[in-house]
Amino acid sequence: ATSCENGTDASMVVAAFDVSPSDKPIASWVTVIGCGDREGGTFVEGDYIYVSGRLEGNSTLTPVAGVTEATCTMNGALGGFLVKLSKADGKCVWAKDMGRTTRVVANADFVWTATSDDDPFSFDAEHVVIPAGTDTIVGKFQASDGVGLWGDLIGADGRDSFYDMAMTPQGPIAVGYSSSDAIVVGAVTANNLQQEDEENGQRAMFVIQMSKTDTLPSCITACPTDELSGATIDPNSCYIEGKCLAHDAPSPRLPCFMCDAKTNQTALPALPDLTNHCYFANEGGRRSDGSKTCYKRGEGAPAYARY
Repeated sequence: ATSCENGTDASMVVAAFDVSPSDKPIASWVTVIGCGDREGGTFVEGDYIYVSGRLEGNSTLTPVAGVTEATCTMNGALGGFLVKLSKADGKCVWAKDMGRTTRVVANADFVWTATSDDDPFSFDAEHVVIPAGTDTIVGKFQASDGVGLWGDLIGADGRDSFYDMAMTPQGPIAVGYSSSDAIVVGAVTANNLQQEDEENGQRAMFVIQMSKTDTLPSCITACPTDELSGATIDPNSCYIEGKCLAHDAPSPRLPCFMCDAKTNQTALPALPDLTNHCYFANEGGRRSDGSKTCYKRGEGAPAYARY
C-alpha cells in the first residue's frame, strides 16, 4: 500500500517484478488504484490480473491501447472496485465500481468475487443484496468486459462468514464458517452437524464447490431478459431478495414477513405477521452481528425496542 489523503489513508498497489536477476528482483511496472484501503484480492489468469478491494474516492487507471479512459474510471460511490489489468504492463482493460470484496478468482471466461458482510452490498447501482445477518456474498462477471451476471447471498439465520476462495477446473471453491443450522446453495442443503439446539449453534466450517455453468433459481421458469422484471415465477412461489420462497414461507432475513404469491411475488408484504411475532424497528442502527427486527412471541425484546 501507499499513503494518500495526506497520509491518512492507503491505496491498493499492484506491481510486477522480474525475478530472473540473481541479486534482487527488479520492478517492471506499478499500478496504484485509488484511495480507500489496502485490503482486497488479486488473481492471475492468462495474460491478465484481476484485482478487488475497497475504494472511497475517484480513481482513473491508464487504459490499454484501444480502451477509453471512461472504461477505466471509477468514483468509489459503492465502496469498492473490481478491475482487470494487463499482466504485461499493468494497464487497465476495464474497471467497475461495486461493493468491497476481499477475494477474486477467474478463468478465461468469467470472474467470481466473494466477501462477507452484514450490511447491504451493491454489485452496481441497481443490484443490491441485503444479508439476513452476516452472510457470504458471491458475484459472477464476464471476464471480457466486467458485465455482471449474478450476485447472491449464502447464509441463513446465523453468522455465515466467508474466509477464502480458490479456482479449480470445475469452478470456484469457497471456504468459510457458519453458525446456522443449515445453509442452502442452489439445490444443495448443508446441515450444520455442530448445531446443539434450535437457538444456539456452534460454528462449523463449510466448503462449497460452485459450478462454472449457471441455472435459473428453482422458482423461476423463464427469464428471457435477464432481469427480474421480465421473469416468469412459479405461481405458488416468490422470488425475494435473491431467494425462492413458497407461498406463506417466511423471509430468511425478516421471518415475520412471509411470501404472499397471490399479491406480490417479488417483494415482502407491507405488514408483518403479528400473530406469532413482534416487530421492532431498529432505531439504534445496525449492530455488527446484524440486529434482528422480528422476534418470536416470548423472546426477550432488544435493547432498542420501545416495548
